[in-house]
Amino acid sequence: REGIWRACVTEHNTVSLWVQYMEFMAVATLQAGSEDEKVKATWIEQARQVMKEATRKNGLHVVEGHKIWLSYASFEEYLGNRSVVVDILQRAIQIPLLEHGEVLASLQELQLSDDIQEKIQALHTAMEKELKKRMKYEKMVRNMEGKSPPLGAYVEYLQFEGEKGGWDRFLNLHQRALLACGYEIPLLWEMLLNQLSRTPPAQAKDEAEMLAHGERALSWCPQAVSLWEWRLLLAEKYGVSLSSIGQ
Repeated sequence: REGIWRACVTEHNTVSLWVQYMEFMAVATLQAGSEDEKVKATWIEQARQVMKEATRKNGLHVVEGHKIWLSYASFEEYLGNRSVVVDILQRAIQIPLLEHGEVLASLQELQLSDDIQEKIQALHTAMEKELKKRMKYEKMVRNMEGKSPPLGAYVEYLQFEGEKGGWDRFLNLHQRALLACGYEIPLLWEMLLNQLSRTPPAQAKDEAEMLAHGERALSWCPQAVSLWEWRLLLAEKYGVSLSSIGQ
């Protein structure tokens, strides 16, 4: 079943699916506790890798990202790793999340020392400034939902994040735009491939994953000539032969 969840989140990168995937891995780890220690340790590490990947791919979701971080923290709390829980929640409090109050409440429940609480408050204050910058776009998206596909709002939002230069955050927002507006919109894929072409390979982390975005774009919009052009540029950037594209 783990392979099924992997296929689901690969095709549809949503918070809901990732949280369910994380819960599946947590339960599988709990069940492995009745087996030998090596098996249990293997499951714990596999689950932890899924949790970390979830934070990278959806922990930046302004509206729902807190669910990812709280689920990860809950898993480590079950394992008795208090220091890891604190680290996870401190990382989360630095991210512009609409429901940051839930993260802050979880930190306060840990009854941390005064100096750590002061540090957390400073991080929280800085985060609120970043959140405020994004609320303009979140309100635009919310106001258009239910009336028409909020394409214009997402285009402006993507332009904003594109100028900020963070690839993971841009990718997460792009997935939200696809879910809200539809996958068969060449403009959205052009924006993604354009941003990817500007992203340093070191920041992109995984060449295979990056090149897969080009294939995904063409699978949804095979008639869009501009997407083929972007795909060729990405192949040149990552050193992929043209013959492999043709295949």
